[in-house]
Amino acid sequence: MELEWIRAFLAAADAGSFSAAAEALYVSQSVISKQIRKLETCLDTPLFQRAHRRVELTAAGRRAYPEAQALLRQWRCLEQAAHPGGALHLVLLPVADCYGIPQLLGDFSALHPQIQLTVEERENTAVPALLKAGLCDGAFYRTEEKQAPAGCLTLWRDELALLAPDSLPCPDGRVHLSFFQDEKFLLLDAPTGLLEASLSLCSEAGFSPQVRYTGSSAGNIGRMVRGGVGVALLARRVAESCLGPGLKLVEIQPNRRSLLVFSASGAGLRNPAMAQFQDCLALFAGSAERDG
Repeated sequence: MELEWIRAFLAAADAGSFSAAAEALYVSQSVISKQIRKLETCLDTPLFQRAHRRVELTAAGRRAYPEAQALLRQWRCLEQAAHPGGALHLVLLPVADCYGIPQLLGDFSALHPQIQLTVEERENTAVPALLKAGLCDGAFYRTEEKQAPAGCLTLWRDELALLAPDSLPCPDGRVHLSFFQDEKFLLLDAPTGLLEASLSLCSEAGFSPQVRYTGSSAGNIGRMVRGGVGVALLARRVAESCLGPGLKLVEIQPNRRSLLVFSASGAGLRNPAMAQFQDCLALFAGSAERDG
């Protein structure tokens, strides 16, 4: 049995589909299917009921689910015990580079080379379950200001902005979103945590957007906006990272504010290495507050 089989099983169970699990783990759907089949063969029982697009746990799968979570937690404990300086397993978003987080992690590793740092990317909607189950020590993720959990550390305050081609005429200053109601919209998809906010914002502005693309890559969206496919609603920091020739950033109203935060899991708070990481984070948060 391999840990990748367990990770595939948990991701598919959480997402309700093999394709969504593949996106979450950045592998192909065929890889997920093969890993789960191998696990089922090893256990000599089906773990999922396969439908056309969704999968559901069988009775055996439901019994196996908490044990699979416990197995991954035990593996993390083994990793920590095997390294005298400790080990940290952290989760971040695909857009983390827009907020300087990779540099933060690099600086931390340089300061604490004795701590083994493992980092994985996951989409925003997957993070709360990972924290609750203790499958990571901590995570960077996006949340609405009013929904920020107790004990989280706020790193950035962000809002939505509109990315548009330079050729699109619009008023100066903060523009009402309804001005763009006849445009095609390119949006980040539901797992990023911004699709619902974007659609809600358009509704508040009095229209239903003509959505021509949803996906997880801000880079793809930026290139399509530059090519004239449409306009995009993105978190401001993400939109700024896409700027270049042929593109402009438009401040909009109404708006939605979100926070980029870090939360430690219960297991992470019991990890001695977390205190050193949180010290580093506190300095980063102060710098981000000044820059933001």
